[in-house]
Amino acid sequence: MHEQRRIAALQNDPEYLVLGIFRGQALEDPGFPDKRWLTLDVMRATLEVAAIQEKIEEYEAASKAARVAKLAATPTVSPES
Repeated sequence: MHEQRRIAALQNDPEYLVLGIFRGQALEDPGFPDKRWLTLDVMRATLEVAAIQEKIEEYEAASKAARVAKLAATPTVSPES
């Protein structure tokens, strides 16, 4: 496993894969769409905490719903005799 992509439970400062519009150094730069791994500190530097919290809660709810649905649809494995 890549050192920078450890699971969140093993990290003191977890990272999130963010799809966003990222700007360059110049203020007039309109930015470009990209995916980046960002820490909460990096996100907090440019976004409101409430917006970050809302998006993380949406992600966690969607992730849980997908996991529950997938596990419910998976046939139960019975031990062989």
